[in-house]
Amino acid sequence: MLLILLISTIIMLFLLLSLTAATFITKYRRTARDKERAEFRSFIQPKIVEGVFQPPAKLESLYPVPTKEWQWEVIEEVLIDIAGRIKGEYLINVTTLAKKIGVVDRLLLGIKSRRSKVRRESAIKLGYLQVPEAVSALQRMAESKNKGDRIAGLIGLGSLATKEALGVLLSELSSPSRWLQVRLLHMVKNLGSDVIPSLIEALNGADIKVRIMAAEILGDLRAFEAIGPLEDALSSEDKDLRARCAAALGKIGDVHSASKLEFLLEDKAWEVRAQAAKALGLIQHRPSAELLANLLRDRSWWARTNAAEALSQLGEVGFDALRKAVTGKDWFAREKAIEQLQKHDIAYTESNGTISNKL
Repeated sequence: MLLILLISTIIMLFLLLSLTAATFITKYRRTARDKERAEFRSFIQPKIVEGVFQPPAKLESLYPVPTKEWQWEVIEEVLIDIAGRIKGEYLINVTTLAKKIGVVDRLLLGIKSRRSKVRRESAIKLGYLQVPEAVSALQRMAESKNKGDRIAGLIGLGSLATKEALGVLLSELSSPSRWLQVRLLHMVKNLGSDVIPSLIEALNGADIKVRIMAAEILGDLRAFEAIGPLEDALSSEDKDLRARCAAALGKIGDVHSASKLEFLLEDKAWEVRAQAAKALGLIQHRPSAELLANLLRDRSWWARTNAAEALSQLGEVGFDALRKAVTGKDWFAREKAIEQLQKHDIAYTESNGTISNKL
């Protein structure tokens, strides 16, 4: 019995020592590998930076060809890091440099890999490096039935400001997945003002979901050139499109849209009335005070709330309308008016003659 116990103890000690040794060796190797990567990055990064800011003719003779996979990974990391910090002709130099040293060819090959991790990382990196030749491959990936591949392809396309890439992103805005829609909205917005013409074209298209998303992005981009198309879309039969266009016009903030927005205060859909009221507040259109005051009696809670908030954005004329609503007969109007007056610490007279300005 003692012999069995002794043998068991020895085995346990041996296993414990083996595990400790394995952990130490793994940690040592990882530390050594990290140190080697850091040293290589310190060596290669100045050369890549020099290559980016040199005339293209000199780009191809700056480094030795990497011999290890991790060296390629470091070079890709450095190129992507630089690409995220610069614009214009120097960004083109990053792409040119990536082609000359073989990074682009590796990534284009990687996007065809059987390994999902390699495919997806390659797709995203090609986008970050602004490789226009990758658009068709990324399009095919974005059409994949595999969700991970599809998202990676869309992310890659989202980093490219080409018309073809934008077309794919906009077509995917009608996806039933709200998570994917939000991700795509973020990608398209990041492309900036270059996408506005394509967004206006999408706003005038046939797919109602894409039109709605295009209106939202145009508003977020504050695209003044989209005011006309957005105003035209206010006559759409789709209430969500009318509401989103009203919201976009409010974000853009052109006072000349006020008359169109005032007309929507009587729209049959409460969503549209609510967004029109909010938009009039954002553009601070003081002549709309009376119409907004009337909306305080709306049957929709959101419409009343937005009308009250809009009045509070119109300055004294808006506060006067809110004070008047406090002494009126409509309970809903009084409630929202008092809420805003208290929020802004504005004195008002109760219906019983009591003066109040308490928060």
